[in-house]
Amino acid sequence: MFISLRHPAIKLGVPLLLLIWIVTYLASPATYTSAYTSFLRQFKNERTLYVNDFLKHEVGDPFDGVGIERLCASRTWTPGLILSCDPVPGGVGEVKNGHLTCIRIAIEMGAELVLPDIIRRSEMKLEELIPNDRGPHRGIPMDYFFDIPHLVNSLATHCPQMKVYKSMGELYQQPSLLHPPKMSIGDLTQDFVAGSVAKKPEELANKIKEFMDNKSPPRDRKYPFMVHLMTPTFFWPTAYDSPDFTNNFGRILRLREDVRRLAAAGLFNMQKMFSLNLDPRGGLKRDSFVGVHLRTERDVQGKFPPYEDQAGDYLDVIVENRVPVVYLATGATKDNVTHFKERCEDFKATVVLKTDILEGADRARLDQLTWDQRALVDYEIMLRAGLVTGTSMSSFAWNLALRRKNSFGSSGGPINGTDSKAVRFKDEYSVIFGAAGVAANIQMSIWP
Repeated sequence: MFISLRHPAIKLGVPLLLLIWIVTYLASPATYTSAYTSFLRQFKNERTLYVNDFLKHEVGDPFDGVGIERLCASRTWTPGLILSCDPVPGGVGEVKNGHLTCIRIAIEMGAELVLPDIIRRSEMKLEELIPNDRGPHRGIPMDYFFDIPHLVNSLATHCPQMKVYKSMGELYQQPSLLHPPKMSIGDLTQDFVAGSVAKKPEELANKIKEFMDNKSPPRDRKYPFMVHLMTPTFFWPTAYDSPDFTNNFGRILRLREDVRRLAAAGLFNMQKMFSLNLDPRGGLKRDSFVGVHLRTERDVQGKFPPYEDQAGDYLDVIVENRVPVVYLATGATKDNVTHFKERCEDFKATVVLKTDILEGADRARLDQLTWDQRALVDYEIMLRAGLVTGTSMSSFAWNLALRRKNSFGSSGGPINGTDSKAVRFKDEYSVIFGAAGVAANIQMSIWP
């Protein structure tokens, strides 16, 4: 029996079925959100969309605080026991590691924490990491580099046992804390490996207790009681802690949002300039661009390999991997930058710096930053390079390499590169050059 499409049952049934399908499809919150988000994305400015995606999607898997929670729950906490630490000089690699080491030792002590400061280097003389180095070292708040609300919220969520003070100003009603006993690592142990890394970190808590008991006998001690630690930057062996802690701990110190926005804008422009696929929602694109950390400025001359050695190593990586776009980070003299650009051009590779890929208001904002703050933009861009290369003397390079390894996995197998050189670390995403044993303390104690 034939039923006409104009039959009342058909005319009512088709729209009804369509309505049921739509309601069923959108009944799932995840489906609804995804469909709604996809719909709205069509109407957003492409650059704005890219920057927002960049800020929402950190490199690698989502942050996992379970390891931090487990460690904090396993320690004995003393209300009123407070740790403060020396302000840390240097670039983002050194400062980040010094601050994380301070926080890690506070966890080991079961202590409250005064957030450590940063020593701002001289802008006129980059080699002066501690200008006017006389008397106690005074720093500036850590938001000079880092996102303090993110740090405080991360600790409150995953280590709620630790009370955090943003500065000594929050303790102004406790004048007894103005002159705390100063504790050096040398007071706690003389047993090191690689020059500065604690050989037996499991003994540290008892050593700190002995130090405090000597300075303030428990029967006479009144709380709050503060201890000030003169923190070495590369002291705590990261292999001592569980992988789920080590792989996530460094991420509680996220760089400040304004520099991350500049990095996002730079990557967006770089993508347009070279037709690269640099979607911040995806993983690394191995053939996108090479990030190079050429380090020859005045502050490291005589301490790092000379320009010729570094440039030769990095050119080998660029040529043998046949990647035609190179991003060069802050850290080299103008003459070395010019020469390196020319050498890359000889091999059909184009070198860009952040000053080449930022324009307008973004470039003006970049120019307002200090030398070390501008390096933060480099860090965020280099994290997303297809391949990164640097020297083993650089904590900046080590932090990048190990963060990328932890974020994207690594077989540790060989990649295209020169095996005739002294290669300290090599996986699919990063190559670090350096002789065996040189700066081993950095490799052993860096928090990625």
